[in-house]
Amino acid sequence: MKQIIPTTILIGLSALNGCSVSTPKHHAFNKPAATKIPLTAVPEAVLASVDTHVPGIYLNEAYLTHHGAKEIYALEGLSQSATYEITVTSDGHILDVARDASLSD
Repeated sequence: MKQIIPTTILIGLSALNGCSVSTPKHHAFNKPAATKIPLTAVPEAVLASVDTHVPGIYLNEAYLTHHGAKEIYALEGLSQSATYEITVTSDGHILDVARDASLSD
């Protein structure tokens, strides 16, 4: 499950650049440096945006990376028996949402 976070960040970063990224699941690729951070360090605008997009989500992990001067947050959480991974800019703009309905991982 943790391997999806860097992939999500790559997809989100490519959205900022206006290009696409293909990342095969079983091949190594260059991952941006994402740092795990406490949920208390996530800006209120990011949390509000995530809660609006997935109401009632219970967040359990947060990662921070930078794209130039822009901070990008990757958040993981649970809602209605599904795992969500959401990539958001520091001002609350949603870049990507990944939903995994199978909780057997």
